[in-house]
Amino acid sequence: MLKRFPKGYRENLKWRRRLLARCKVDWVFKEKVRELFHRDVLFAFNAFFYTLDVRRRPRHHQPFCTYPFQDVTILKIVESINTGKDCPIEKSRDMGAS
Repeated sequence: MLKRFPKGYRENLKWRRRLLARCKVDWVFKEKVRELFHRDVLFAFNAFFYTLDVRRRPRHHQPFCTYPFQDVTILKIVESINTGKDCPIEKSRDMGAS
């Protein structure tokens, strides 16, 4: 349940609700989720982060469900932060890299 995250809007929101509901009643599970959040940036993005798309009102707060190319870029940025190296990236609009 923790390592697989759905990428569709509705499916992801349902999954997030179940995840948070279980965290409320299962303290061991909650600590595992907390640890995974800090250890796995892709889990953090897909389980907890949101993005704003004002064109999609009233559902303008969208769950941030990463695409495979975003996964690669996010991991590259994290590696650059950890090693202290520059990481230039190309980006187009609406790719969540701002």
